[in-house]
Amino acid sequence: MNIKEVFEDFKIEDYLEQYQLSIINEMRQNGLDDDTIMQSFLEVPNQQSIQSFGGGNTISTITIQVIKKEFFDLLCGEKYADERQKIYDSKTQKLITIGITAKLATILTISQATIFPVIVLLLPLIKKFGCESYSSIQQELSRSE
Repeated sequence: MNIKEVFEDFKIEDYLEQYQLSIINEMRQNGLDDDTIMQSFLEVPNQQSIQSFGGGNTISTITIQVIKKEFFDLLCGEKYADERQKIYDSKTQKLITIGITAKLATILTISQATIFPVIVLLLPLIKKFGCESYSSIQQELSRSE
C-alpha cells in the first residue's frame, strides 16, 4: 500500500478538535511555520505532568526534528517495515493515523495526546511529497551537515 494513496483525501479538519484548528489557524495567520506550531504543541502547559506520569521523556528531550525523523522512518524506512505493514492493515485513514500515533508515542515515550496534533500536521507532508522525495531531501540535508 502506497502512503500517498492512503492519505489521498486527508484533511486535518477531520482529525483535530475545533480548538486545535483555531490555534493552528491563528498561529499561521501570525506568520508561524508548521515546525514552530508543532513544537508549540509539545510545549503546552501541563504536558510535562502528562508525560512524566508514565515515566516517559520530558518536553526538553523531544523536539520536532526527533519526531519528524521517527515519523518518516516509520512511514518510509526499513527500520519499522513490519510495524508499518501492521498499521496499514487497519485499512481506514483514522485507524492508520491512530496506529502511527500509538507507535510513535511508544517509540518516543511520549503521550499520544501530546503527539497526535503533531502527527496530523505531518501527514500532509507525506501526502504531498511521498517517501521518495522525503528520502532525497534527507540525503541532501545529511550531506550539507
